[in-house]
Amino acid sequence: MAADATGSRAGPPSLLILGAGGAAREIAGFASECVEPYRPVAFVVADDEPTAGTRLADLPVLSLSDAQARFPAAAAVIAIGSAAIRRRLAQDLDRAGLGAATLVHRSVVRGPRVAIGLGTILAPGTVISCDVAIGRHAYVNLGCTISHDSVLEDFVTLAPGVSVPGSVHIESGTFVGVGVSFVHGRPDKALRIGRDATVGAGACVTADVAPATTVVGVPARPIAD
Repeated sequence: MAADATGSRAGPPSLLILGAGGAAREIAGFASECVEPYRPVAFVVADDEPTAGTRLADLPVLSLSDAQARFPAAAAVIAIGSAAIRRRLAQDLDRAGLGAATLVHRSVVRGPRVAIGLGTILAPGTVISCDVAIGRHAYVNLGCTISHDSVLEDFVTLAPGVSVPGSVHIESGTFVGVGVSFVHGRPDKALRIGRDATVGAGACVTADVAPATTVVGVPARPIAD
């Protein structure tokens, strides 16, 4: 059934994807395959972005104001890796009155007592055991595993293939690179990764990481200034 001018139609609700990079195209590809499916209708970029007004992956690329005018009933999801930009865009969505979509691919395995925040994305192949909390606008990428008693705060990004064992607490805005692993925390003291930290691809994290610190290697160590 064709959509009308507002983007409303019978079937899945419309979805605006904030961003126009690789992550945005991936999300457009699996949004219709989620537990609560969505129908992507546009990519959204900044008003001064030169790609505004073009097309990408068979969808229009629009400014936020144009997208909201064309698709007033649509929900939105943020598909940008930078936590700082995601925080700002989340505020923009709130000011614009756009609802945030939470995307959980139907292949995701979830155990009991798993809390998932608004606007979070769980990509195909994710496995979450039990007693896990994930905050708002987090992005858990392809093939990640998250075990019991772990916490991912708001705006955390896990790149593909990250393994989070039990009792690991990852604070807001942290970026965890491809294939990273962590040692198991303790029930009385979780392994803690500080706010806005970066963990380089392939690292093995064996100790707490300070906020706004970049660590790399096996075992993971801070990069010298």
